[in-house]
Amino acid sequence: MDWGRKNLNREDGAKVGIYRLTFGCVDYQFSGHDAHHQTGFSYQVYRTEIGHGNATFAILIGEDVPMERLLLVKTIVGRGDYAD
Repeated sequence: MDWGRKNLNREDGAKVGIYRLTFGCVDYQFSGHDAHHQTGFSYQVYRTEIGHGNATFAILIGEDVPMERLLLVKTIVGRGDYAD
């Protein structure tokens, strides 16, 4: 989906931003054991701005964010990190 090509700007001209949540689960098995185990994780993806310290911002639709300004922050959505 190419969000940058859609007309998603608000009527007042402000840009629209998104907050991205990335999550997953790793399934693994120890050698010699039948049981499977899982470790889940979730991270919020933000952008940073030069001159704004540790502040985080939404990613603006249609604007590229240099890799050095992307920030992954662990979240506690659901159970957050876990292992069984």
